Amino acid sequence: FAQDEIQVAEHPVLASVRECFLRNQAYTENNLLTVEKYIATPILISGVERNCAIATDRSSSKGRPNGLCGNNFWIADKKTVLAATKVLKPPTISNILAMEAPKIGACTGKCPYEREEIRFILASAITGFSAAVTETKSVNPDFRTVIHTGYWGCGAYGGNRELMSLLQLIAACCAEVDVLHFHSGGDNEPYEKAVGILEQIMGSEGGMNEADISLEDIISQLLRRNYHWNNSDGDGD
Repeated sequence: FAQDEIQVAEHPVLASVRECFLRNQAYTENNLLTVEKYIATPILISGVERNCAIATDRSSSKGRPNGLCGNNFWIADKKTVLAATKVLKPPTISNILAMEAPKIGACTGKCPYEREEIRFILASAITGFSAAVTETKSVNPDFRTVIHTGYWGCGAYGGNRELMSLLQLIAACCAEVDVLHFHSGGDNEPYEKAVGILEQIMGSEGGMNEADISLEDIISQLLRRNYHWNNSDGDGD
């Protein structure tokens, strides 16, 4: 029960998106990928009805001591899952940004991140966040772009929580996102460290647009910090 399954469970109409595209002859399987030939191709889906909310947090009193994410969903009984599900009447509306994080791949153990991997993550996040900003402004130039995110790619994909937080913060600055809501799931330390490191990199004054520093310079600084991949937790992202 990873992020994509959760989203489809809460937004049932998403289950028909792929079939809808494939019925249109202008689209093929390859048009629906979020990564093509190692190039990030995020997808925005707006105006999606959210018909229920499923609580996946840890709660011993409610029969889910380890939460409902990943493999914990499969071992939970029907009663526990139903108790964690709240029907939303009327449904709320979600705007979903689908972008894929890189996987740990064939690396065994905690291997260091390489420049191309960090560059790809930044490109994915900047592309996706910029698309969200563009779409928001196309609806109303006065609307703020608010993005909810978390430890993207840090479950089954084995991403480093501190680095992935930091790269999303940098991407949000580059894309001029107005508000970035970060959901840490109770593990605040990696995100808080990332915020501190970003302040060190950019200096205490001025923002990303004002700083005389390139993304390649930032990547070089991150490489010097010697971030390593984590092992996959097997639970999905």
